[in-house]
Amino acid sequence: MRDRQHGMRDARCGMRATNRPLLRSFGTFGGSSCPYLHPMRKLQNLDAWRGAQELARSAYLLTMVTTVSKHFGLIDQIRRAAASVPANIAEGYALGSTAQFVRCLKIALGSATELLTHLTLLQSLDLVPEPELSECIELCDRVVSMVIGLIRKLTSH
Repeated sequence: MRDRQHGMRDARCGMRATNRPLLRSFGTFGGSSCPYLHPMRKLQNLDAWRGAQELARSAYLLTMVTTVSKHFGLIDQIRRAAASVPANIAEGYALGSTAQFVRCLKIALGSATELLTHLTLLQSLDLVPEPELSECIELCDRVVSMVIGLIRKLTSH
């Protein structure tokens, strides 16, 4: 079937010509008349991503403590691993398929456990004040648990 105005072919993908604004026709600003078009869930509503964001911020702030500032390699590794966790969750979420999301979640899990290893090293070297470090380690444990739970949920069916 060809579009008479532009000579383009209709691939019959469930899209239909309309005079309404583009975003409105997909249900973004109001109800959609198509039952199969669902509003997109926001990444910000995903608990694992929110926890990972908080973890990244907390770990980054730990690296700014003056007693750690001389350990450039460790600081760099902590910052990279910390930023990688929420970034990989977001990437997988945006890719669109469950398999790709699970793959990125596994990468995020690897980064989170790497970060946990670096944080326990900081703890054993006694380079950071204990209350802040313990909170960050606890948060890292929670994020690891959330990511594992999400992977299990997505692969269980």
